Amino acid sequence: MKLSFIIPNYNKSHTVPKTLESIHNSVIKQKYEVILIDDNSEDKSVNIIRKKFPETKILMNKIRQGAAYSRN
Repeated sequence: MKLSFIIPNYNKSHTVPKTLESIHNSVIKQKYEVILIDDNSEDKSVNIIRKKFPETKILMNKIRQGAAYSRN
């Protein structure tokens, strides 16, 4: 079984990278994936996450709909 971390993001360039670092530095004994749902952020958070955590799957909303909602 794979564990999934699903993280909503909207302009959280300072907090989301810290969350991802915490996940990757934890001792998890099973396979896991990290999915970030971006709600059309206007800051550079998605670019930061792509560079620092390339294994993170990113789903991007083209218009702001509420961070927990994705049509992807």
